[in-house]
Amino acid sequence: MRYVTHHSARHSFVSVLQAQGVEVGLVAKLAGHANPAVTLGHYTQAVRGGAGALALLDAAYGGAGAATGGAR
Repeated sequence: MRYVTHHSARHSFVSVLQAQGVEVGLVAKLAGHANPAVTLGHYTQAVRGGAGALALLDAAYGGAGAATGGAR
């Protein structure tokens, strides 16, 4: 697995939450943003075309099999 910085992990975390439809106020709180406008300003672009990004994340991290302990 390639090296992942804390910044890229945080960006992925917030982007996936938004793409999954988690309420922006909660995402902002989890990210430590002062208000949801900050979250929307920084991460909205990542949500567009989110299905493709989620498919890539799923492939990179093993998909549902990894989350449930299934074999790969």
